[in-house]
Amino acid sequence: MTDIFDIEQFQKRLVEVISWCNIRIQSSEKENKSPNILRSVISQPERPLAYVSPKERDEFIDRVFAERPDLLHNFAETLNLQHADSSKGRLLAFFPYLNVNDGVAEIESKGYFDYGGYPPWDTWVYYIRAEDDAKSEVAHLIAWVPSLFLDNANDGIRFSPDNSLVWLKDSNLGFSYIKSLAQANLLV
Repeated sequence: MTDIFDIEQFQKRLVEVISWCNIRIQSSEKENKSPNILRSVISQPERPLAYVSPKERDEFIDRVFAERPDLLHNFAETLNLQHADSSKGRLLAFFPYLNVNDGVAEIESKGYFDYGGYPPWDTWVYYIRAEDDAKSEVAHLIAWVPSLFLDNANDGIRFSPDNSLVWLKDSNLGFSYIKSLAQANLLV
């Protein structure tokens, strides 16, 4: 992989994701706790992610990572970024090249995952890119699932037939960054 895992960048983004998700959840109406509250209008893709090219997907992922700090800056007075609690959620990995785009994860998760198996973009923490096209199946997104949606996500993962969605803590993925996350007590 060309990306060297940057634990400090991961920690910073995790705090941003948790803070942003908490803002989105707390500001939504009590009866509207749909997973769509974690798909900000500001960062919407031009078309469903299941139908974009790898280049378009990578550009959208980079845009989400670039825009979130600016969004959080607008809420700086209302949040304490030092106290974002990752234990109130879990980390998962999504492998877009393994996904068969059958919509099962979307149905079973009651909309937490989209048709292509993508978790809501407001939850994206880190993207591990493939070294080249021959190893594209290792490219994956790491996302944080807020406790409010753990059951939804678990159902989507459990019934997804392609192993494109896995809980990081429960996985047997051999990536070295997982050990780094465990050592930093971030593997939730």
